Amino acid sequence: MIRPNKNKLAPYSPGESIWQATSIHPNPRFFKYRWQIYTADSPWEGPEFFEKAPRFSIYEAMTLIEKLRDTAQTHIVYNQRLPRSGPGVPFDPESER
Repeated sequence: MIRPNKNKLAPYSPGESIWQATSIHPNPRFFKYRWQIYTADSPWEGPEFFEKAPRFSIYEAMTLIEKLRDTAQTHIVYNQRLPRSGPGVPFDPESER
């Protein structure tokens, strides 16, 4: 995985998206995803980025990625997959593994 660091952006083309995200499950009822996007303007690097950087919904993330591409800002895209909870989830998180 490419860690969030300004030096890691240098070899890439302006506006390029560097995807370090997990694949999205085909059934949206299983998981939700939170996205973080690193740019050279970020005030945080390394582990601090993952702790402090804002987390976006998929819509917010894709909108931001489009803006970054349009303004030629290279960026690294990360996501976190979280199991959904509540009624209607297709699995029982309390079951034995």
